[in-house]
Amino acid sequence: MPKSGTDTDYGKSGTDTDFGKSVSVPDLAGDPQFPKGKINVPGPIYPDAPRAAVGALVMRDGKLLVVERGKPPAEGVWALPGGSVELGETLAEAAEREVLEETGVVVRAGAVVHAFDAVVRDDDGRVRFHYVIVDLACDYVSGEAVAGCDARSARFVSREEFATLRSSRATVDLLRRITSFLSAPETTDAPDADSDDASD
Repeated sequence: MPKSGTDTDYGKSGTDTDFGKSVSVPDLAGDPQFPKGKINVPGPIYPDAPRAAVGALVMRDGKLLVVERGKPPAEGVWALPGGSVELGETLAEAAEREVLEETGVVVRAGAVVHAFDAVVRDDDGRVRFHYVIVDLACDYVSGEAVAGCDARSARFVSREEFATLRSSRATVDLLRRITSFLSAPETTDAPDADSDDASD
């Protein structure tokens, strides 16, 4: 896993970003954000190229910026703000836009801290979906967290507050691997959900 802002980690399935249609990705089974191994993804089936999405890791005064998803199937799950990269955007521009839209916070996107992909094939081996998800470290610039877009709630949380939230496994894994935010006390993952929780 990455130990610096220039390292990436490919090949894992799951994301904290915003998606739309549900497809099976078995590696995600047990994550409350992706119950029953399902990941929500936008765009056409059988794309001619991979699609990109971003997540934003934002800290201020030792607190982490998180959003509570406001729509099924990820309703009630807390995760990093983020979403799809729009045509013509850089990864940094997409991260900055998504954070502003979801939380009202202005950030300056920096280095890539984590990257992974979700590839789903049909029974004939054809690629039905291929998404590359990139998390960026972002510097806080200004603003107070206020939920917008598809977020039900948005706020900066301490380690102790985060431990009480129903958070996605992908977020917890990222924080454990590249930050000291969850170093102590130990943070427990949210219990598995039977409902259709996944990011929008």
